[in-house]
Amino acid sequence: MHEEAYRTYRQSLLFLLFSAWDTLFPDKLLTVHQSVNRSTYCQCRDFCPSEKDLAALTAAIETAICEKIPFSPLTYTKQEAISLLRESGEEEAASQLTSVPRTSVTLLKLGRKYYSVYGQLFPHAGYLSDFELVSFDAGFLLRYPHPTTGDKLSPFAPCKKILETLSEYRNLSRIIGVESVYDLNKQILSGDIQDCINISEIMHEKRLSQIADTIKSRTPECRVLLLSGPSSSGKTTTTNRLMLHLRANGLFPKMISLDDYYL
Repeated sequence: MHEEAYRTYRQSLLFLLFSAWDTLFPDKLLTVHQSVNRSTYCQCRDFCPSEKDLAALTAAIETAICEKIPFSPLTYTKQEAISLLRESGEEEAASQLTSVPRTSVTLLKLGRKYYSVYGQLFPHAGYLSDFELVSFDAGFLLRYPHPTTGDKLSPFAPCKKILETLSEYRNLSRIIGVESVYDLNKQILSGDIQDCINISEIMHEKRLSQIADTIKSRTPECRVLLLSGPSSSGKTTTTNRLMLHLRANGLFPKMISLDDYYL
């Protein structure tokens, strides 16, 4: 599967999931989080779907696929889109558009609801041949074919570390009151963004202190600490901060950075 086809497949499948969810659980807000294990993690804050619920969702999506439900998004002015979303009960989605610096918005109507569209969609649901819903943490994973596995689902391998990271991430998001880009925009517009930044930095320092305490408890057998991450993710900055926490614990580490070998 080509990378572009993969993104289109995922986007189209998510709309079927949202439509099925809004039909079966109209009073529950489904949130799409980050990718996990080549799948998309979905969660409802006050409701964890059971295996029976996931089976019902699966059946509804499969019905839409068999019926080849068409995807026919239309472009509206931003004000028209806001009005349509509010008429269909999507007040939060309508409010989110108010801070979007665009004059036009693309919406997809499935059933009686409108959904904002970003990216390409297949002409109809019949192209979505393979998917799976799997219980995961406090929500579930929407699984689909990945470019590295062709047209088949990759083997499912739950990861304890990912679960711990997700839990920590959600906890931080709730504390600072930023669980979406819309929340971040509201913080900026209200002038409360500095508090958000300060709390984030305090929690980061607290986590570094906990890591330093753990390393201290494992000396002298703990000899090497490795930090990894993508370019400009803060590896060097984090390492320098961690070294200060380690020095406060009576340890005096030496840092070897990839930047030392840049040339």
